[in-house]
Amino acid sequence: MLDKQGYPAILHAFVVMLAAGEEYDRSPIPVTREEFMSAAVLHDVVEDTEYTLAYILEQFGPVVANIVDGVTRRKLEKEVYVDFIVRAWQGEASRRLKRVDVTINMKRIHTLPKSEQGIRDRYNRALLILDAKSLEEIQAIIRRPRQTQQVGARQSEGSLL
Repeated sequence: MLDKQGYPAILHAFVVMLAAGEEYDRSPIPVTREEFMSAAVLHDVVEDTEYTLAYILEQFGPVVANIVDGVTRRKLEKEVYVDFIVRAWQGEASRRLKRVDVTINMKRIHTLPKSEQGIRDRYNRALLILDAKSLEEIQAIIRRPRQTQQVGARQSEGSLL
């Protein structure tokens, strides 16, 4: 299975897993490093394959399944992207993992066709929400016009998969 850039999709999962390990080492969270890295490598599985959250729960346990659920957009339920990001924000492990994933995705936007690079605005907004300290701050971000929602260029540079 290839991603939009033509790379094997598993490469992105491994890059996110390694970055999640670094994130965990910088500031541990109330799950084990193994659980956090397992959730990281599995973060796109439910969205991109036939495997279900029930399968993740059965194979990897409730902690990993909960984190994966927090970073999985519920497309069948037509979950709006901003609602998905707010849901990810609600759990510390899912918030930090989603932030790692979005940051890595920002670093490879330049490899997308020009027609798809508009996703940068969505990712900038997601990062602002994921960094918010309160629901009130998130509500202010959501109400703010998108043009004012810029995250530093440092997160969009680089060539990570």
